[in-house]
Amino acid sequence: MGMNGSKITKKTLKLEIASRIRSFLEERGLSQVEFARTIGFTPGYINDIIRGRTKPSINLLWKLKDIYGVSIEWVLTGKPSPVSHFERPVVVEKSRGGTRKASYIAIPMLRNPKASIFRGRAVVVKDLHPDYCCIVPRNWVENPKDTFCTLIKDSSMEPTIPRGSHAGVDCAKRNPSELHGKICAVRDKEGRLLIRRLKPTKTHLLFEPDNPAARGKTLCVGVDEESHIVGKVEWAWSLLK
Repeated sequence: MGMNGSKITKKTLKLEIASRIRSFLEERGLSQVEFARTIGFTPGYINDIIRGRTKPSINLLWKLKDIYGVSIEWVLTGKPSPVSHFERPVVVEKSRGGTRKASYIAIPMLRNPKASIFRGRAVVVKDLHPDYCCIVPRNWVENPKDTFCTLIKDSSMEPTIPRGSHAGVDCAKRNPSELHGKICAVRDKEGRLLIRRLKPTKTHLLFEPDNPAARGKTLCVGVDEESHIVGKVEWAWSLLK
């Protein structure tokens, strides 16, 4: 009985760890292949972890912490609470940004974004002059000069990105062929900024909400209208209640 109980406990632990890592990948919009490439492990090994077949190695846990800022304790035990297993971005007035450590970076915070400013070529973020900036871990931002932060004001992307989340958008990543299944910032036909997941067909680009209750809010444009894409959502952070 004791041995059977031990086996069940180990199996349950693997499944719980798998669930937490899977939720991390979903929150960041990362595929298993992208994740494996970034941290230096094979996709097959990552898949085994996600399926609960094996536990992550110590080396993988440290890379997860160093590269993405994920708490090792959270991965293994679920503690501390989900609000602190990622580092938190801080929104401050630009004039009060001060000097930040090299491990952090300030990116423009568009509190009331109007997508009309992104018309034509990709926006040059350095030319924006917002009143606020968002201080985030440096390893969250691949292209600092092309990244801005925005506030998610609706529930269209729940549960992936809850209302009230802060999202980082990389305007250097706008090629539809590289964004299949990814979460994007897009401009609708009225010029409003939307956050949607790209699901292209042969003739159209479909930008769909993740929330089943918001299926009527899909944006459909022709494949030759890729200029609607503002950039890829690289990360999102929310205070879970």
